[in-house]
Amino acid sequence: MGTTSRFPSGRTAKLLFLTVIVGLVALDTTGGDFDLSRARAWFDLVLPWIPLFAVLIGPRVGAVTWFAMFAVIIALGADPLQVSGTALPTMLLLGLCAFVLVWRAAVILTAGVLVMFAIAVLVNPAKLGLAGVITFATFMVLAAAAGFGLSLLRSRLERSARRVAELRAQQARVRAEERTRLAYELHDIVANQVTLIAMQARRAEFADPEKTGQILENIGRAAGQTLQDLRSLVLLLKSETDEDDRPGTGSDDEALTRPERDPAIQGEAASPTGGLVQELHQVVDELEQAGFTVQVGLAGPVDDASAGLRQTLGRTLHELGTNVLKHGDPNGIVELRMAFTGDEVTLSASNQISAATPIFSSGTGLEAMRARCDVFGGHLATFAEGGRWTTSVSFPTARPLALTPSEGTS
Repeated sequence: MGTTSRFPSGRTAKLLFLTVIVGLVALDTTGGDFDLSRARAWFDLVLPWIPLFAVLIGPRVGAVTWFAMFAVIIALGADPLQVSGTALPTMLLLGLCAFVLVWRAAVILTAGVLVMFAIAVLVNPAKLGLAGVITFATFMVLAAAAGFGLSLLRSRLERSARRVAELRAQQARVRAEERTRLAYELHDIVANQVTLIAMQARRAEFADPEKTGQILENIGRAAGQTLQDLRSLVLLLKSETDEDDRPGTGSDDEALTRPERDPAIQGEAASPTGGLVQELHQVVDELEQAGFTVQVGLAGPVDDASAGLRQTLGRTLHELGTNVLKHGDPNGIVELRMAFTGDEVTLSASNQISAATPIFSSGTGLEAMRARCDVFGGHLATFAEGGRWTTSVSFPTARPLALTPSEGTS
């Protein structure tokens, strides 16, 4: 717990507190213990309550004022009526200060109050007996303990509120990450096939009649594959939701619900490099079906690629192919390269920039590639030169790579 230098609430609480104190003072006037026709009686009536009025400025100010008030009573001879008149105001003061101040300050204040009362007994031992000392000390300790107990309860409630706020913020972050992951998954699954469908539809407008049938067949195949992938994604998401409610489920369910089309998963089980090479040829086939002429380059020891790296490279290859389909000129040559050199692997795609109106692009593909580079320590570079657009992505192969949530599903 910390300390405060002001009254621990707002203006309404201050007015309510002030009203209560004034009411208690007014109640004392009806007790018949004071002859209000004399100025000294008014002094004796108001003096014990002055520290509580000072508390409105701050608990420390109230505590200091109490010691000054009680010193005046001792200096005047520690009259029993005056000492007993301080009992209720002192209990309220100790309870409030114990609630506001740290426990060490509350203990010191309570001990100081007991010491001051002991001094008053020494000053006037005849009229302030042992029973009065014990009663006074008991009520003061109980008041301080009540204030400190309320302070502990407040601290516990504040910690609980902070914990709830942290959990809500964590849940919001998890939901945001899940939405981002889902966006990447939908983009990876849909963007490539839908772009291929759009490019094939454009070709059908100008193709020879004998080629139209083949183009329509490619469109149908791409649409069917997209539908299959979307169904697989829905099954995967449903499976993950069920696993959250069913502890102890194994990874077999995930394997059954992953999209079957992803060669980077299917091929790698049988061959370390077959899946990645198959991904490369699949991208080449899609580009050639859209009318592009593709020059492929593959260099270096592909066997050195880990499973996590192959998964990332497969995703990146499809992103590069999709970008070419969207923005490339089919009359130009596409250069697609994958090179393993030392402790680094580089993927690059270079294409002639199309003068036609490009297919709508949200930039999610480049964003996803940048995200993978951030996770795996890679580097993304894009530039235009001589009417050609080049995208180059490099990843390190020396250190082990771990799949992220967005990379762990297809």
